[in-house]
Amino acid sequence: MKRRRAAPAIGTAALMACLAAGHAQPVHAPSEADTLERLKRGYLMCGYTAGVRRLMPSEVAICSDVAQALLEHGFGGDFDRLVAWWRAQRIHEQDPSQTRRP
Repeated sequence: MKRRRAAPAIGTAALMACLAAGHAQPVHAPSEADTLERLKRGYLMCGYTAGVRRLMPSEVAICSDVAQALLEHGFGGDFDRLVAWWRAQRIHEQDPSQTRRP
């Protein structure tokens, strides 16, 4: 009898909570810098999670939205700048919540 592993479910919950925090309406309006940091953490979390396991369709949709928002608001639509930032962040893959500033 095979036992199901709980890690993917926990990963899904953690990813959804992290990404939902960026979409939730806070009591106070977050600063642009705070929002940008959330997008960066969410983007890295999506990449890390996708590298560990297959994302659920709902997660793919959220990650796509996060990537598009980060590209537009964080890098002015410049995909090359986004890729350069992402490459610099790869050293933090084990802990995607820790981002380095560009």
